[in-house]
Formats: sequence, C-alpha cells, structure tokens
Amino acid sequence: MSRLNHSQVKQALDQGLVVVDIRAFREWDSGHPAGSLSVEWSRKSYPIRVLEATSAITPVVLVADDEDKADSATRQLTEEGWTVAGWADEDDFYQAGLERRELEEIDTAEMQKRIDAGIPLLDIREEIEREFLGGIDGAIFFQMSDIPKRPEDLKHFVALDDQVVLLCSAGLRSATAASIMLNLGYTNMSHSPDGFNGWLRAEYPIVRD
Repeated sequence: MSRLNHSQVKQALDQGLVVVDIRAFREWDSGHPAGSLSVEWSRKSYPIRVLEATSAITPVVLVADDEDKADSATRQLTEEGWTVAGWADEDDFYQAGLERRELEEIDTAEMQKRIDAGIPLLDIREEIEREFLGGIDGAIFFQMSDIPKRPEDLKHFVALDDQVVLLCSAGLRSATAASIMLNLGYTNMSHSPDGFNGWLRAEYPIVRD
C-alpha cells in the first residue's frame, strides 16, 4: 500500500473517506487530525474494531507513523471487504487542511475528583465486563459499539456540551469512543488511560449489579 502525499490526502478527504488513525491511542490523545477515528492497530481482530467505530464498511484513509503497521492494517481491512485509499503521517493530514486536536488524559485520582464533583462518568465497557468485574457507583453504562448506532439514545444521558469522563478497561477503547463522540458533536471530554484497571489497582470502591 502506497504512502500518500498531502495532495492525495486532500483528494481522499474531498471524496469523503473516513480517516482512521492506527497509531497508539496515547499518540492520538496528544495530537490528531480533526475528525479521525482512533483505532490503534492490532494483529488480531482489527477489522472488527474498525467496524465498531464506523458501524459500516466504508472507504477509509489511514493515519500512521509506521509503514509495516500501515501495510498490515491495510491487508487486514481489504481481506474483509474494506477499500483503503492509502496512508500518510499526521502532518500530511494537517497540510491537507485538517486542524490538530487533542484529547485530555486524566489519572485515576483526578477521575475520582471529577466524579465526586458530579461530572458524568461514561463507562463504555461491555456488559460482561461489568458483570464480572463490577463498576463505579453512579457511572452511565453505554457500551462503545452502541455509540455510532444509537447516538440519539446517548444524548438522553450526556448532552453534546456536557463535561464527561470516558472509561474503559485500559484507555484504548475510551479513546476510540471519544473519537466517535467528537464526530457526533461532543466537545468537552476526557478519559483515563489507566481505565477501570487503574481504579481497581488504586482500591477505590466498586459496585456490582
């Protein structure tokens, strides 16, 4: 799969291709092209994870910082019926006209402070995770795969301009969820890279259904 220059990236954007950022989620947190979906590359089940973010198989263009990972992601996606226009690094997307965005990261202690202050906590883990491991008292449960499928239902719990903290097990999926929600119009989000695992390590209280 060829690397694109910024002119080719702009052409892909003008055609309406979905931008998928395959870099490590903390790289996406620290700076990413506006509108990109954060789906960190993995050797297994990568097309399934991208589909959870997009909710449909659609032409995509990749943000990557490693040619081997970009090639692997492209192979995995095309084998499952996706069209991948190519890949480029972060700067090429900025040169193509996209603005740079960041997602706020907070640690477990800060997350607790925000919960105590009444800021909504959106737990996007799967139901089975909550059943076996428990959850945080007062959290809103709305699994990540439902966010692109049921955006209007999500608005019943979190308004577009509400401050909200996103939580998964270890940060990867909450970054993906945040990228989806940014494209839905949410503007005031943070997430914890330590996730629920960090909450357990800190021995903060949990609740079980």
